[in-house]
Amino acid sequence: MKYDVSRTILIAFLYVSLAILVIGLTITPFATVYNLYHNFNFNIMISMSFTMIYLFNFFMIIKKILYIITYLDNDPFTYESVKSFKLMGYCLILNAIIELIIGDKSVLSISTLLYLNLSKGFMNTTMVICFVSSMVCFMISEVFSKIVKEKDNNNLIM
Repeated sequence: MKYDVSRTILIAFLYVSLAILVIGLTITPFATVYNLYHNFNFNIMISMSFTMIYLFNFFMIIKKILYIITYLDNDPFTYESVKSFKLMGYCLILNAIIELIIGDKSVLSISTLLYLNLSKGFMNTTMVICFVSSMVCFMISEVFSKIVKEKDNNNLIM
């Protein structure tokens, strides 16, 4: 498959997103330590932990998307693609749960944790998007799994 413009733009966007996440994963602990030094708060430590997990999950998702896009030239229907989609689904579910716990407060502006985020309703937009995207990832992994099994059966017959 030839590289077309849209694929090149998508790959460039994903690499830029990956770089931004790496910067965020690097700066967040230092900003939190600075914040804790001036005003120690246990909620800030918990929020920083959740934020690091949240950012790391998006880092893993983007890496897996880049892996799948890179190997589209070969054969996308492999067990590795199935595992990649399942991992992305688990990361998105975990991000939805983190969104449920800490809500829309960031590490640098948190004063109190909003457990179960019930002040604005049960689910916010980011949580719904993460949840629906995770279900789509699980569905795609099941479809890919069936295709890989069928492909393996056809290869055994030949």
